[in-house]
Amino acid sequence: MTRNRSVLRLVLLYAVLGIAWTVFAERILLALAPDGLVLSHLEVWNGVIFVIFSAGFLFLAAGGLREPEPDAGQDGVPRGAGALVLVFTAFAAAIVLTGLGGVARTADKQREKEIERLQSIADLKVRQISLWLGERLADARVVRNDDSLFEAYADWKRTGEDRHRRRLLERLRMHGATGDYPVVTLLDEAGRVVLQSEGEADEEPPLREAALRALATGEVISSDLYGAAAGHPSHPHGVHLDLVAPLRGGRDGVRAAVALRIDPNRFLYPYIQTWPVPSASAETLLFRGEGDHVLFLNELRHRSNTALKLRVPFDRGADLLAVQVLMGRAKPGEPVEGRDYRDVPVLGVVKSVPGTPWFMVAKLDKAELYAPTRGDAAWIAVAEILALAVAAVAITLIHQRRELRHARLRRQEQEEKLRALQLLNAVAESSTDSIFAKDTEGRYILVNRELSRQTGKTREEILGRNDRELFAQEDADRLVALDRQVLAGDHPITAEETLTTPGGRRTFQSTKGPLFDTAGNAIGLFGVARDITEHKFQERELRAGEARYRAVFDAVSDAVSLHDAATGAIIEANDRFVRLFGYSRNEARNLEIGDLGGDHPPHTRDWLRGWFRRAGRGEAADFEWQARRRDGRLFPVEVRMRRTEVAGHACVLVLMRSLEDAARTTFSEGGRAQPA
Repeated sequence: MTRNRSVLRLVLLYAVLGIAWTVFAERILLALAPDGLVLSHLEVWNGVIFVIFSAGFLFLAAGGLREPEPDAGQDGVPRGAGALVLVFTAFAAAIVLTGLGGVARTADKQREKEIERLQSIADLKVRQISLWLGERLADARVVRNDDSLFEAYADWKRTGEDRHRRRLLERLRMHGATGDYPVVTLLDEAGRVVLQSEGEADEEPPLREAALRALATGEVISSDLYGAAAGHPSHPHGVHLDLVAPLRGGRDGVRAAVALRIDPNRFLYPYIQTWPVPSASAETLLFRGEGDHVLFLNELRHRSNTALKLRVPFDRGADLLAVQVLMGRAKPGEPVEGRDYRDVPVLGVVKSVPGTPWFMVAKLDKAELYAPTRGDAAWIAVAEILALAVAAVAITLIHQRRELRHARLRRQEQEEKLRALQLLNAVAESSTDSIFAKDTEGRYILVNRELSRQTGKTREEILGRNDRELFAQEDADRLVALDRQVLAGDHPITAEETLTTPGGRRTFQSTKGPLFDTAGNAIGLFGVARDITEHKFQERELRAGEARYRAVFDAVSDAVSLHDAATGAIIEANDRFVRLFGYSRNEARNLEIGDLGGDHPPHTRDWLRGWFRRAGRGEAADFEWQARRRDGRLFPVEVRMRRTEVAGHACVLVLMRSLEDAARTTFSEGGRAQPA
């Protein structure tokens, strides 16, 4: 009967431990390995660990069916081999589980590292594409402002003479060569192709649609990437992008637009397909949404002939990174897990390209992502084996030294508590801040010398009393309300308190926090209060001084700006500067000295910076100059630059007086002297 009861107890204990182990290990692995691919591998090893644990437990069960040995320690812990095996089994399980956690953390760190790299690459490529598009738009604006081009078209349309047509064609080819545009097309007010720089005239519907919008709005309009007619000589690559610029003019009712054709294979596609570091699977690609489909815009690394041809419906590619972003299940800029067009598990980052309906994906196969983790896992396994060997040796010594260690720790703990109390008392008494503690009823249980001095009461008169007995009713109500807020929370609160003291009304900055017992229950609060009355007064005086300085600075009739002597950046500017140049103060702080000129010879940026460097060396710099307002208009000014120091920082003070305001109509092209 006794034997049967022992077996039943062991079976029940084994069942409880098995359930506890499964739940505990599962929670740890879920916390450490959010990636499903890594978690699936770790769960296999978790099963191996449980088998090892079960073997050790069954060994103990077999030994536990015998009669217990009478030899036991004074603390009741058996000293036989069974107890050592039990402890070692627990240690072994903990060590192996820790190793699995280490592998999971290594994989997670590798994932975070790759996410940062993907973020950086995606940001870099999106930024570069935006700059590239910006340069193309700038070229289109240059075309829009080409009066010679419009005049040539107007003359040709009016006379029909071939010389005007040749001149018009030369202008179109010149713009094409300037920006490396393979085809430049002239369209009339109806969006029809009139003349084309290269090849036969073609009228793609997206081109005509963009031309009509540009003529209607008067702005440069960009078409989206689109496929062209196969085999057409003007677009042999089959994909292009058009920028349409309406020409300025309108003389005699003549209206026209010019389209700059961009071949994405010359820059956009090659740039997207490059990857800055060696990788077997990493890839960047462009896509956009078309109804309930994803359209891939460029040639893909692992599949050919896909630009503007590969479309995937949302319902068939729910795990695609692109579909997750387009359907709102993932936000651009955040890491996204899923599958790519090859149905391969990947990790990626999706970024939107500003000013376009395009999205950029930078992605990496998970198999390549976690490849470095395998080597780390092998080293962790070696470390675990060594740890198990050390644990086997250490377990045999732990029991012998436990009592001695506990006694030594108790003695050290008592000594440390005594030193801590002495140190706390010394700090509190020597502090210039008021330090105190209260119980949950608001009664003072700790008071230092400074608090006694501030209240004008002895420590004995304060201890055991509350704020209503020590301060005026209004002050006490505020203190009690703040104490209740502190006790209701779990973190310190810092606030300003104004109290009536024997020295008058004083302002204190107090920090109060709850005190907890070992069970986590609030038993009171502590507080540290600093008298900041003088500091508050100094702050008010400083603000008043700053207001006076600003009033004088803005009252000067000349435009005054203060610049960093090293970089030329504007640190501060007065009201006259704002009115004269048309920039707000915040906008002016984003400028430097060279941004204030027109950069026209001889008054170039380098010429002006030469004067600025001379002033920065402490030399006198007085000259006349052509400044440029925010709207681009140039105007003559008389300039004086002087070196100065502000708060120990080298600066240059620049005073400018408009010669237009002084009724001067001429301006010296060379200035008074040439800068060094």
